[in-house]
Amino acid sequence: MAYGPGITSGGSKSNVNVIIWTIFGIVFVLIAVYVIISAMGYNPIGLLTRGGEDVATGISDAASSEDFEKVSQGAALFDPTREAVIVHYFPSINGAPPFKHRVYASTYVKQRMVPHTSKDYNDYVTYEDEQIIYDVSFIRGNMLSGSYTQEDLANTILAYVHSIPYESDLDNYTKYPIETYAEGSGDCEDLSMLYASLLKAAGFDVAVIQLGDIHVGVGVVLNLPPSVDNPVYFEAGGKIYYYAETTGTEFPTIPATWEIGEMPSELMSLTAKIYPIK
Repeated sequence: MAYGPGITSGGSKSNVNVIIWTIFGIVFVLIAVYVIISAMGYNPIGLLTRGGEDVATGISDAASSEDFEKVSQGAALFDPTREAVIVHYFPSINGAPPFKHRVYASTYVKQRMVPHTSKDYNDYVTYEDEQIIYDVSFIRGNMLSGSYTQEDLANTILAYVHSIPYESDLDNYTKYPIETYAEGSGDCEDLSMLYASLLKAAGFDVAVIQLGDIHVGVGVVLNLPPSVDNPVYFEAGGKIYYYAETTGTEFPTIPATWEIGEMPSELMSLTAKIYPIK
């Protein structure tokens, strides 16, 4: 069979190969651009869609823009186009709608890279973190209504922490609160660091309570004794810290129900060490 000038019998195959390699090249470039933009701290998808409500940290899907402004007063607003986020779903608390909780991926990575060698609980109670401050505003604005007491607020924050399942940590690694949020679980130390951070950000005096060598809880100062029968408390530095148990949740939809002043009976006989948070 005759072919025109410069055309060989393999020409059609060559054209197919060129097309295939061109497609691969385009895909490679798009992936490279995505990685570069992500590394610069932006969300490539958000740059196209503007992200909107879907990446606004901590806001309930049912909340309006007015609610968003209301619960964000005094807290850092999160840039909806900044970058990708890690999402966990929280069930209904105090009758509020279930909601998505979001943590910036880069914030989580930064916390993971910080050395975790400190034995001082103060180093893990990050109550000045923008995420913690935001969450306290969210809890006050969405899970409490009308007038409420210190006990109401402390118990609501405790219920919020109870939405995170307990998971044992064999290497005794203490997480920062952002790590507990992002990983969606924690042991007694991890959950207590988160709860202490939220309470401190809400204006409470708090202490970490170490029970023997096996357990950690939180103590909180209230203006009135909690309403439970025979509340458990500890005294240190002239202050009374009412005990709060942060563990007991195996599944987010079946949270623990401990309230301020209650302690599991098996912990009652353990020697307590009190570490007030500065």
